Amino acid sequence: MEIYNKNLIHLVNSKTKGFKGVVLEGSSRSGKTYASIDFIMKLCSESETPLVFNVIKETYNSFKSTLYDDFSRRLDDYGLDNPFLRSKEISTFKIFNHKINFLGADTPSKFHGASCDYLWINEALDVDRPIFDQAEMRCRNIFWLDYNPSVSLHYIYDSIIPRDDVSFLKTTFQDNPHISKA
Repeated sequence: MEIYNKNLIHLVNSKTKGFKGVVLEGSSRSGKTYASIDFIMKLCSESETPLVFNVIKETYNSFKSTLYDDFSRRLDDYGLDNPFLRSKEISTFKIFNHKINFLGADTPSKFHGASCDYLWINEALDVDRPIFDQAEMRCRNIFWLDYNPSVSLHYIYDSIIPRDDVSFLKTTFQDNPHISKA
């Protein structure tokens, strides 16, 4: 797998250096989402032990307008089985022998007992602190959050980014080598 995206390099390096969490703050089109998907693909391609990934967004329905298409494109780019071409409703799918779960933060009770090896919270400013707390405590390896900075006060700024076991990266569209000139 080619590592070309500054966000992906930061995720890989943070895992290698033993960080528990990563925060990716970036403008639209800075490459955070593709980097996160590529990170999942990289982990899946390297692990012989089955892994579980929990991907969280504000609501389950919000996956359909964003991450469905992004996952579908990347699976096609890598020539992998693409369940998004066969079904309009996907809450769980596999890459090789590894399970990826899409969880909406609109149902807090589902996070009690939803353990995983890796946790990605997409557009994390839209996810409440209790959801993050429940999901993080059940994550066996590394968690990462991404968001577009749209507010100035948030628990992520106050209590996640300052942690010694969390790395932080801020990017813009200029850090994305694959963005169109338009």
